[in-house]
Amino acid sequence: MTGMARPPRENRASVADVTLTVRLTSDDRDILHCLVEHHAKQAAEHGFVIDATIAGFLRGLIRREARALGIEAHHDAHGKIECMKKTGT
Repeated sequence: MTGMARPPRENRASVADVTLTVRLTSDDRDILHCLVEHHAKQAAEHGFVIDATIAGFLRGLIRREARALGIEAHHDAHGKIECMKKTGT
């Protein structure tokens, strides 16, 4: 499959490299599928073609919520996650 893979991202921090396992009810899984489908349709209506996946939808949801709340995560010197309000925005 030469030529099929996209080139590596220059900003390696934007590459998803952590696996998240989530337990959902069947109904939750089904509605999540519908939300992803809806998101893809909305993007298409605005002229965007996206590879709509549950993972991509969840990443977008996390980022939108964090932006809306002005929250960012940092690691302290010991690797512990610190949640902080953004400053200067």
